[in-house]
Amino acid sequence: PAHDPGANRGLPFFWQSCDNVSQNRVDGVAMSAGKDKTGSMSANTPQPSMPPGSTFGNYTLSRLIAVGGMAEIYRGSVEGAEAFHKSVVIKRVKPEYAANQHHVEMFIDEARINARLEHDNIVSVFDFGEQDGHYYLAMEYIDGLNLQVLHVRHKRTTGQILPWQATTLITRDVLRGLHYAHR
Repeated sequence: PAHDPGANRGLPFFWQSCDNVSQNRVDGVAMSAGKDKTGSMSANTPQPSMPPGSTFGNYTLSRLIAVGGMAEIYRGSVEGAEAFHKSVVIKRVKPEYAANQHHVEMFIDEARINARLEHDNIVSVFDFGEQDGHYYLAMEYIDGLNLQVLHVRHKRTTGQILPWQATTLITRDVLRGLHYAHR
């Protein structure tokens, strides 16, 4: 993205955080799955219903990213012919809701809506299906920092909150995705 690193002394760190791909980015995403700000597992860490290495349909689940109200979100991968490998996110209805028709219908509606959305600021859905009585979505995996981690790192490094220019750009992109989805 076009930006002026001199506009605010906090922006260079922001852009460096956004531009550098590293293992810390993956660890940053894991923070939302129960790691505290030090990287240690918190006491109320959700336990995955499927352990790492489990296969789910054509997908191998590597780790739990987050647990929401009615679904679990895993990082995974799909393998194919000629050493094809693609990282994906699997969103799977939680086991306690798999037999609840209302929750299943909401998840199916979500899949239908997401399948129609193609926008730079909305993750792509690759697959929707059912495996062993559990509905799932396979979605694009985006390697990067979540906003909470970005904020914490910036504050720790600079002693300041994210600059308004950075938050404006992030908000603009979120709103572009929301506008497209609701048009």
